[in-house]
Parts: sequence; structure tokens; C-alpha cells
Amino acid sequence: MLGDQVYGVIGLSDVAPNKFHDSDVNLLMTLGATVAASIQNTRLFEQTQTALSQTAYQAQRLGILNQLSADLNRVQDMDELYATAASKTRELFRDSDATFAMLTDNPRLVRLYALQDPTAAHFVNVGLVLDNTLIQQSLQQNRLLNISDLSAVNFVDSAAMVSQGLRSTLVTPLFSGNNEPLGTLNIVSPHPAHFDALDEQLASQIGSLVSAALQNRRLFEQTQNALAETQRLATQARQATEQVTALNRRLTREGWQDYARIASTTLVAEAVREQHSAAAQTDAGNGGAAPENGASRRIQVPIVVRGETIGTIEMDYDDAAGEWTPDQQAIVNNVGEKLGLVLDASGAG
Repeated sequence: MLGDQVYGVIGLSDVAPNKFHDSDVNLLMTLGATVAASIQNTRLFEQTQTALSQTAYQAQRLGILNQLSADLNRVQDMDELYATAASKTRELFRDSDATFAMLTDNPRLVRLYALQDPTAAHFVNVGLVLDNTLIQQSLQQNRLLNISDLSAVNFVDSAAMVSQGLRSTLVTPLFSGNNEPLGTLNIVSPHPAHFDALDEQLASQIGSLVSAALQNRRLFEQTQNALAETQRLATQARQATEQVTALNRRLTREGWQDYARIASTTLVAEAVREQHSAAAQTDAGNGGAAPENGASRRIQVPIVVRGETIGTIEMDYDDAAGEWTPDQQAIVNNVGEKLGLVLDASGAG
């Protein structure tokens, strides 16, 4: 939909309940506005082809209109949008000027944009009261106004234009795709009865293009703001996770280092500090002298969860059996590693 003209319907559906969110709605609205603008551009192109049989001036105007459509798709901000539209409108209408009256958060006030130099549109009035103006009438009736003699009507803005030497105007309403009023495009001339039916049609086409561009720009800015907010929240969540992880690692490491110094052998304490999973053969009795024949020996394997040693597996065996083979120690090491994985998976880490 462009302005009040409906071209069709585009929609999404899903079997899951509550599948779509506000961001999906905004993206769908952007897509719909883009499709509508593409349809409008296609029709404008077809009109351009038809106009080749008309006067050279009319063909030139439609060419400028197509260029305006392309230029509006490349603007980077609202000011550039107003400047581009106002500049092209000046080219399209002889002996005329163009301004935009845009609604504000205050429903009784509008902001006027006028092209004061070839490259930028500026505020010329930030407090124009909307009451009893041609702008208000055009928006309320949602129709283009062609005032051939400004001195013959009694409106606040018409009196102001007459005082500036202006005699006729076209006031074109601008509406978003969901029929929300945005403002008006105002084309003025110092000549009375300056605009005809072809001018009205051209002004309506400009209004449709500008309305679509305004909505696309606003939706783009809303999407960018939403993405920035999402990235900010994701960064905060990542930083919080890193802080919790660092605190958890610190508490786990310091706690088990204290335990190792108090309750285990010096070899276990070293294993905890080095954070490696390797079976260490030690004498029973917390690192005392080598045992006599028949005494027991001990295998100790650190339990590691997410890089942190949280405990040990200790096994006593008869010294008469001799030293453990590498295969036997590998089995014990494997038990320690798998125990660490199980604890990690269960959330014990």
C-alpha cells in the first residue's frame, strides 16, 4: 500500500503459536513498502513509455520523476531525503518551489522543510500551528488540494503565502503504508491558476514516492536501533557470563588448592596447581619414607572440570605387585577424565 492505494496483501503464517514478534512485523512492513514502491516504479516506467508520444516536456518530467524514485532509494538520512525530493520537484514544476510540512509529536504543530541551498533541506519553522491551515484540511480529507487563487481562501498558511507573493499551490498529503498521516508536500507558484490536472497527477506520484521513502527510512532506523539494542544486551550478557565464569574458576581453584595443601600429598598439590590429569604414584602416608616390603602404595589422579582441578581419585595397592604399568595408569587416568566429564555435564562444575 502506498498512501491510500492498495496493491495487494503480503503475509506470513506459521503453525507454531506466538511465532512472530514486533521486529518481524517491522521487517514485513518494510518488505511490503518496498514491493509497493517497486510496483509504483514499474507503473511509472510504463507511464514514461506512454508519454513518449506526448510533448517533449512531459516526457522530460516523467524522466525526472523516475530519477527521483532512484535517488530516494539511495538517501542516507531524512534531511537528504527532503533535500532530494524538494530539488527534483523544483525541476518538475516550472516557476515553482516546494516545501514539506511534517507532523511532530505535538499533534497541533508541524515542522516546515524548505530547500535553502542546492544540497540540504533545513527547518524554516519549528512551530507552525496546524489549526485552520490548508495542510490540516488536506490531511483530514486525505486528498490533494489545488488552490488556483490563494487570496480567495481564508486559511492561516494561505494568508502567509499571499504575503510572500505566492498565488497558487498544490498541497499533497503524505501517508504511510498503514494509513498514518506523515505530513504534506506543498508546491507553490507566484502565478495564479498555475497547476493543471497533469500537475495534480504528477504531484500525487511524487507524494507516493516520498511517502514510501519516508516509511522505509523510518523502518530502517527502527530496525537499526533494535539491532543496536540487541547487540548491547548480548554484550552485557556475555560480560556477565565472563564475570561469573571467572569468579567460579577463582573460587574453585583457590578452594581445591587449600584442600590439596591440607589434606593431600605434595604430589597431589602439585597436580592441582599444574591442572593436569596424570596418575602419580606416591607412598601411603602423605609422602613419607619409602615403605618396607608388603607396605601399600597409592595412585592419585586429579579430577578436572572445565580446566579446574576439583578433587582426586586415590587408590592403594600392594607394593608386592610392583610398579604399575603405563596401561594400568592409563586406565586410571581415563577414569578420572570421564568422571570430570560426567560432573561437568551434570552441572557440578
